[in-house]
Amino acid sequence: MDVIKSINNNKHFITYKVIGGIIDFRFFLGEQNPEAVVERLNIYSGRAAIPPFWSFGFHQCRWGYDTVSKLEDVTSGYEKNGIPLDTIWSDIDYMIDY
Repeated sequence: MDVIKSINNNKHFITYKVIGGIIDFRFFLGEQNPEAVVERLNIYSGRAAIPPFWSFGFHQCRWGYDTVSKLEDVTSGYEKNGIPLDTIWSDIDYMIDY
């Protein structure tokens, strides 16, 4: 798809040249402020879910933590070396036969 923006006699034009498919447009008119346009889009489409705060942090994952003491050793190593750690993943080892 080619999108061409042009200005002629102080009029703005957008030309879409497509080879197939469906184009579905939504126009939010009357707003000069970009934040207001995004706000109207959010209201139209529904607000996105905000991920939990911990999911933005530092994660550590490794297969094979077969004891709690091994997990504790890893977390204390992060703390001892001043490395941030928000989440440690040990989710597959609890399953029988994986």
